[in-house]
Amino acid sequence: MAVTRQLARIPEPQLTGCRAPVEELDRLCSFQAASQRDYLDLNWWGIVLASLGKHHPSLAVLDQALRRVEAVNPAYRDHHDTIAEHPATAWRPREVSRFAEGLRALTPSAISDALPSDQDAVEVPGTDATDVDGDLAHHLVEQFGLMRDFYGEAADRHLAVVLWWD
Repeated sequence: MAVTRQLARIPEPQLTGCRAPVEELDRLCSFQAASQRDYLDLNWWGIVLASLGKHHPSLAVLDQALRRVEAVNPAYRDHHDTIAEHPATAWRPREVSRFAEGLRALTPSAISDALPSDQDAVEVPGTDATDVDGDLAHHLVEQFGLMRDFYGEAADRHLAVVLWWD
């Protein structure tokens, strides 16, 4: 089973409600507590984007926006159907705005230019980069655009962003 990076945009009061009881966070992570347009499935591309951010200081916002240490509700780790070693985490609206600004400042060419010329050298979780159908840079730039727009709309609407692995 593939593990994929999921994001949801929600109002801060809803985020507070997800801190207890566990059932509220489970509803959110089960795609039942927000509209479909407020969810983003980055699949495993989130890992590749975060990796670019780790290895290229000018792209650090990619890693920062996809990584969070504090769990929304630590008890959710023990809930069935969760991945205990990867808790659901969140960014508050103020932090979301900061990331949205940083993501908007990046250009698609900055993403593609950060990739090594040898596509085989890129670690794509669960596959060999040569197994990716089509141009790896094109796919990555497309996923970056989805992430940038998702954070941008969250910032414009003053929403929090919850992240988890599914």
